Amino acid sequence: MLGAERVRELGKKYLSSAPGENNPEALREAISRGTGVRLLGRGSIDDTIRSEFAAGHTVLVDGWVLSVTEARQAALFSLTPA
Repeated sequence: MLGAERVRELGKKYLSSAPGENNPEALREAISRGTGVRLLGRGSIDDTIRSEFAAGHTVLVDGWVLSVTEARQAALFSLTPA
């Protein structure tokens, strides 16, 4: 929907506000951990995203309201070679 370049831009902007997550390993760990909304490791990333929106675990990135997991996914994508 957004295209690769726009997702990279959003990911870079998220990383500028979350410097502790500025490496692939930290982002993968944070994505897999979620915001604690998954029970016993069950559920998909989509479930986590829906739960984050419901719980208000969102961030504003360049005018977009994203769940924290969505922002982290964009950030991880931004760290991969184009």
